[in-house]
Amino acid sequence: MWRSEYFLLVAMVEEQILIVAKGCPACAEAEKLAGNLRVLDITENNEAALIAMRLDIRAVPVLVSIDREANRVCVIGDERKAKCVPYLEDSP
Repeated sequence: MWRSEYFLLVAMVEEQILIVAKGCPACAEAEKLAGNLRVLDITENNEAALIAMRLDIRAVPVLVSIDREANRVCVIGDERKAKCVPYLEDSP
């Protein structure tokens, strides 16, 4: 049932971010298709590095969603269930 969870998550998203890295051929292709998505390079952006660390992201490109109102960030677009963690470290 991951598809229904995925669509529910996307409906609640405040912002979607594509996390990429320099020198990654798949990332370059993903960036071309990103449209209006915010794109962050994990090698140059502390926010992207923090998100990747907190969600245990080990490969790029990856799409994440941030819901600042609910204070959570989630990995989306994966066949696994969406994984969410608090967006800010000092959150309960």
